[in-house]
Amino acid sequence: MDGHALGNLLTDLGEGITLRHHDTNHALVRLRQLRAQLPGTGHAAAVLDTVIARLDLPDRPEPA
Repeated sequence: MDGHALGNLLTDLGEGITLRHHDTNHALVRLRQLRAQLPGTGHAAAVLDTVIARLDLPDRPEPA
């Protein structure tokens, strides 16, 4: 993906959430961008579709 391994990009997104550099909304936008660069079928596309579906939920309040 633009000269970077998909696994590395996903790891960076996860670390960014953990370290609070960005939130899951940012990650969701980036995942959709990555998914758009993949062919319509294939294992990587299916995995990203699953991840996007799991993150794309209605907003909830933060736990106390």
